[in-house]
Amino acid sequence: MTVEIIGIGGCVLCAAVLIAAIKRGNQEYALLAACAVCVVILLSVFAELGPVVAELRSMTEPDGTEQDCLTAVLKAVGIAIIAQLCAGVCRDAGESAMGSAVELAGRAAILTVALPLLAQLFGYLEEIARL
Repeated sequence: MTVEIIGIGGCVLCAAVLIAAIKRGNQEYALLAACAVCVVILLSVFAELGPVVAELRSMTEPDGTEQDCLTAVLKAVGIAIIAQLCAGVCRDAGESAMGSAVELAGRAAILTVALPLLAQLFGYLEEIARL
């Protein structure tokens, strides 16, 4: 991943210069180009994280409980990344209110993903309290 970040950084710098040039002529195309760059970077990062996720899953295979926790955490991380990326694009487009709404929606989605874990945690606490 270390070598890939150098390539990603170089591509992003080139894209930023290109998008700045496009922005002078047509802001809509500049925004579309920025979105395309974000999607390409996101896909490349997710492709690089595949082996990491596979290793984490192999470490939690013996017990299903940890697998559920890992799944929820990975979903929450994915939601946070996508929400942050979308909010940044909205802010770049001059729509900061929409960016804030996307961040709020992301937080709500993370809370929804975490609810089963919280229920499981409270169940464990109830068992401990009975001892």
